[in-house]
Amino acid sequence: MKKTRKQELDKCFIKAKNQAYSYVAVVIKIEGFPVPEIIVNYQENFDKKQEYYDKTYDDNLNHKFAKGIKIVAISVANDLSEFKDLFKPNKNKKIK
Repeated sequence: MKKTRKQELDKCFIKAKNQAYSYVAVVIKIEGFPVPEIIVNYQENFDKKQEYYDKTYDDNLNHKFAKGIKIVAISVANDLSEFKDLFKPNKNKKIK
């Protein structure tokens, strides 16, 4: 059975916690904006942010309460410089 995008998001948070990553970055596409925004979550906030994303986004990572907002990518890192590819707005981003 294929995992939902939300399950992949949860998997990234679990990986980040189990492997003691410092950061989880989430790329959010907002309808009407030319480039996505990037939210960096610190390790200390992983549990609360995972809970928030679970309540706020559906299985396809569309915002449940604000149409046109969607999580399009997620990444984990120990150094902020590891997120540099997320800052290339035209790059095809996927959850990894």
